[in-house]
Amino acid sequence: MLLPTYRFLIIVACCLTILAGIAWANAPAVATKPAANQTVVIRSSEHLYNLPGLGNAGRVAPGVYRGEQPGPGGYTTLKQLGVKTVIDLRTSESEKAQVEAAGMRAIAVPIEMTRKGLKEKVDQVVALMADPANQPVYVHCRHGQDRTGIVVAAYRMTLDNWSLKDVEAEMQSFGFNDVWVNFKKFIRSYKVPAGKALQPVAN
Repeated sequence: MLLPTYRFLIIVACCLTILAGIAWANAPAVATKPAANQTVVIRSSEHLYNLPGLGNAGRVAPGVYRGEQPGPGGYTTLKQLGVKTVIDLRTSESEKAQVEAAGMRAIAVPIEMTRKGLKEKVDQVVALMADPANQPVYVHCRHGQDRTGIVVAAYRMTLDNWSLKDVEAEMQSFGFNDVWVNFKKFIRSYKVPAGKALQPVAN
């Protein structure tokens, strides 16, 4: 006589279990804050488009921009972005007059397509980029791909703690040319300055 009662209780228990599972599956996700000692690292490359006179442009960090040699209207665009300092990595041309005419400071750090003296110059540019006195700063070569690519990669590894895999992915996204084997070897063997504390370089 008690058997139907047991069956009824079993059926009720099963129904409640099913309903609980459905409710759990449909519950909204709740974001949890990382623990105080936990570091959350986000790797991102911000490309900037439709900027008059500026191609292959991007924002490396707040106050730090990258790109190619400014074309017609490019220096005006940089000024409108609030840029104070323009760092030129090219070896054979000077833009000092155009930069200063637009009301900005021009710094030239010519980087050769070889590894001779490369570490010293790259570290110098990274220090200039990181110096708040120069920001907002725009760093460029001719196409914003190769010399600019390794400089930004060194900046990422030094100040943002990016891995080699991450910086190489960003280099490729801005058009780095694999033909420059010396540059690839350089960044793959790049040693971050001791303590990751670069001192601004006087210019």
